[in-house]
Amino acid sequence: KDGSRSYINIDSNTGVLSIRSVPSDNKAYVLVTAAETEEYAKASIEVLITINKANSSVSKAPEAISNLRYTGTAQELVNKGQAKGGTMNYALGDNGETEPAEWSNTIPSASDAKTYYVWYMVKGNNNYNNSAVFGPIEISIGKADTKGEVTEENYPTSNEPLTYNASAQKLLNDPKEYPQDYDTILYSTDGGTSWSDKAEATDAGIHQIRFKFTSPNYEDLKGPIMGVEIKKATGSVTSQDQKPAPLEDLKYSESATELLEAPKELPEGYDKVQYSMDDGKSWSDSIPKGQGGDYTVKVKYIGDKNHNDFIGDYELTVTVQNSYTANDTSWVKGSSDGDLIIYKAKVQDEQTYGKFIGVKVDNDNEFLDPSKYDKSKGSVRITLKPSYLETLSIGRHTLNAYFSDGAIVPAYFTIRERIKPTTPDYVIPMTGVEQ
Repeated sequence: KDGSRSYINIDSNTGVLSIRSVPSDNKAYVLVTAAETEEYAKASIEVLITINKANSSVSKAPEAISNLRYTGTAQELVNKGQAKGGTMNYALGDNGETEPAEWSNTIPSASDAKTYYVWYMVKGNNNYNNSAVFGPIEISIGKADTKGEVTEENYPTSNEPLTYNASAQKLLNDPKEYPQDYDTILYSTDGGTSWSDKAEATDAGIHQIRFKFTSPNYEDLKGPIMGVEIKKATGSVTSQDQKPAPLEDLKYSESATELLEAPKELPEGYDKVQYSMDDGKSWSDSIPKGQGGDYTVKVKYIGDKNHNDFIGDYELTVTVQNSYTANDTSWVKGSSDGDLIIYKAKVQDEQTYGKFIGVKVDNDNEFLDPSKYDKSKGSVRITLKPSYLETLSIGRHTLNAYFSDGAIVPAYFTIRERIKPTTPDYVIPMTGVEQ
């Protein structure tokens, strides 16, 4: 039939018809005619023959080119493959999972240092179908060696001064200039184990920071280690509950007794307190103890790794009522000397004089007028003046001394009548003896 005869071949020996070339629609039309004979008239029949395409295949798969490194120019990624029944086609994919949409018979090439995914197939023709899609082939272009060096213009700048504030703080500011062909700076605060685009830390201390510049196509360019300090914070006492509380109504005891009650709470970042009773020369974790007298206590707050120790801006004064002794005396009327009574504390006697308030005699409600006695140091030395003693009755009297720690200490003195000597009837003179 017109339009299809060129595809028919008749074997002269066998008379077998064959199709030598498949039309674009895969259909061949054959017109068979029988010649006229004595018995039969001429006859014709048209036969439609559909011919299916053969399958193409990859006879040699493309292979990745190894050891590629960045050169600044495009490089082929795979060796050329070979096809049967069609043409090898290639495509660059974005990943190793999704088949690309655009194909070409040109071998893929690339210049940047990264990982590429090459897919391949055989593209068929009039007689062959397309093959299946194969791949991907994973090919890497490695980075070139480092380029240039880090100069001072490329150094990050410190963000000091920094003080601990319980949150992450930026340690370094990015440099204004990067080395040529490098576009990113990364920091490490853990010795290079991990890297981040920020240099941050929370805890106080000197932080050793590594930094490096990265490039898509060149190996990392490292700079020197830099140290940045976050200083410890210094706390403060913000409530009464954060102070030790002096104990009250303490009295002398042969065994020392605790002077304070520990703080109910501590400032944030502080683990414990220490005490000093010698104006900060020495410190102890133990609550201070005393037997008697006045005690001045300083308190130091001990910080954790992020807080400085500090001494509280206050002092605690604790009074333990002391135990005192006094001597009993007697005084003879007419004597020119006064009557000395000494009051002495069992401990911290050096404080006794300063604690003395006054004295009361017998059941008097009022303190004795200080003009009627002399007072001096050395414990407390009270000398009742003769002019006052002459006003007292013969007999035993009480001199109660009052101290600021609440102690009332009695001393007893006896007023005696002067005994007049009797004159004997005769006197035997004695040489050298005053009569």
